[in-house]
Amino acid sequence: MKKIYSALFSLGSKVFGGTSYRNSPFLRRIRNHIARQSRPSLIEVDGLRLSVDPVLGMTMSGGVHEVITTDILLSSFKEGDVFINVGADIGYFTCLAARRVGPSGAVYAFEPNPESFKLLKKNIEDNNLGNVKIFPYAVEEKKNSRPFYVNGPFSTLGFDRFR
Repeated sequence: MKKIYSALFSLGSKVFGGTSYRNSPFLRRIRNHIARQSRPSLIEVDGLRLSVDPVLGMTMSGGVHEVITTDILLSSFKEGDVFINVGADIGYFTCLAARRVGPSGAVYAFEPNPESFKLLKKNIEDNNLGNVKIFPYAVEEKKNSRPFYVNGPFSTLGFDRFR
């Protein structure tokens, strides 16, 4: 059944493209349903189990998301280091860094999207990463308060561009 849903998802992407999904609530609901049926909701990376929203569709290559960035991250940190993750999303890099810096290190993760923040928190708890502090905030150059717009769960976020 997953193969059928995957084929439908691929066909829909080719026929309707990305913008049609965003512009049509009906097509977006269909796309999201198909994505949830055809993609995993749990991935395993470097001994970590991470919950993902299938609609997000993390691109994995050999079980790794963003291979080059992951390699750089894993080779750059050592026990006791501090990592600040701005735009932590579901915590993929947060969790990898937390494991790498160990209990004497620290990770500070910022994620303003409420849906992503829920998964970030879950992934940290599920992997028993006590050296991570999470914050449901956007990060900006100066202290400021203004509306933050989300164009649906797990989409591009911004201060001015999207409602």
